[in-house]
Amino acid sequence: MLLDTQRSHTLSYLLASLGETVAWCGARGAADPARSLRDTALAPHAFARRPTEVVDSVRRARRTVLGATSIAGRAHLAGGRLVIYEPDRADPGTGARAASEGFFDSMETPAWDTWAAFIGEHGHPGYLVAYVPPSLLELADAGVQRASGLGWLDESPTDLWKWLRTRLV
Repeated sequence: MLLDTQRSHTLSYLLASLGETVAWCGARGAADPARSLRDTALAPHAFARRPTEVVDSVRRARRTVLGATSIAGRAHLAGGRLVIYEPDRADPGTGARAASEGFFDSMETPAWDTWAAFIGEHGHPGYLVAYVPPSLLELADAGVQRASGLGWLDESPTDLWKWLRTRLV
């Protein structure tokens, strides 16, 4: 896999961030898909210029709130799945927000607490990798089925899943 290092997080960043994201989401309730994973303490930085900087702002805030908790070892999905969000393909008219009861917003963006990394492969405009906890899989899948800018990483043609699945516990 050839990452565009000018506009992508590294694979080691993805693994570390994914472990933190799974731990964070596991500690949150999912009773309200529109709000439970949009903690205001983690809200994306409004003045970030690049997608990697936006995700970095969420990760920094998440790590601050998690405190000294260190997520070591190999990443695991704890029964959840990874969704990819391609902002360049998103269409606000798809109904993904309604179908997912707000887990995806009106621009098909996943709840920000779930963001792990922004990946830019050569020849591809780039995509956000986000974690979907097991309790929200059915709702998220309903949104993915209606969306133009969303897909499941394990069903995507990207090289990332081939690399990542061998590193998941």
